[in-house]
Amino acid sequence: MWEIVKSIIKTVIAEWRNPDQSIWEFRSKENHYVFSKVMCWVTLDRATKIAKILRIKHYENKWKCEAKLIKEEIMAKGWNPDIESFTQYYGGTDTDSSLLLMEYYGFIRHDDPLFIKTVHRIKKDLFSQRTYVQV
Repeated sequence: MWEIVKSIIKTVIAEWRNPDQSIWEFRSKENHYVFSKVMCWVTLDRATKIAKILRIKHYENKWKCEAKLIKEEIMAKGWNPDIESFTQYYGGTDTDSSLLLMEYYGFIRHDDPLFIKTVHRIKKDLFSQRTYVQV
C-alpha cells in the first residue's frame, strides 16, 4: 500500500503546477482550476499524515513542504479581491460550488474571512430563489 501512496504523490508533485481540465469543466479547455489544486493539496496532506503514522520523517517533511507550496499558490492566485471570492480558476471571475468543499477537506477554516466571503459570493452567483412544486 505504501508504494501506491508514493506513486500517487510522485504524480501529484510532477503535475500540480500544470493546467488541467478539472473534474467536470469544459473538456476542451485547460486552466489552473482552483478545485483541482485544492485536491492536490488534499492528496499531499493525507499522504503526509500517513507518513507521520508510519514514522517516515523524510516523506512527511518533503510532502508537507510541497503541500505548503500548493496552499500558498492557491491563496495567492485563486483568490480574486475584486469579487472577494475564490474563483473557478486562477485569474477568473466565475465562482464554482466545488469551492465550498475547501473547508470540508480542511484546506481552510470555516471561520476564515476568505471562506465566508466565498460562501456569500457563491450564494449570490449560484443560488436560485425559485419555488419548487413537489409532484
